[in-house]
Amino acid sequence: EKAYDFEAGRANVRPMDLGLTYPALANGDLDTISAQATDGQIAALKLRVLEDDKHFFPNYALTPVVRKEVLDQHPDLKETLEAVSTKLDDATMQRLNSEVDVDKKTVEAVAADYLKSVGM
Repeated sequence: EKAYDFEAGRANVRPMDLGLTYPALANGDLDTISAQATDGQIAALKLRVLEDDKHFFPNYALTPVVRKEVLDQHPDLKETLEAVSTKLDDATMQRLNSEVDVDKKTVEAVAADYLKSVGM
């Protein structure tokens, strides 16, 4: 409220399980939700992601994290992960998540199709 100079009022703020927020928004029970820009439901429900021009929310950029022992055992892994992560912007992640969340494809199938499509 302070960052964007508006007042929602405590009575209008409802804590909810993340899985319930999109259906509640879709059927009009809610007007807004806090979401990840990469959520697959956004495109399916034709929602608009607002720009956080005041940088109130933290940036949740994709970052590969691997234990050193694993990199020592598989030195080529670093280059592969970097190649994949540089191609995965929010719009791409949103589309891939939608294929899993909305279209009900398996994570494995979506990942394999995506990697093939980018020549990996």
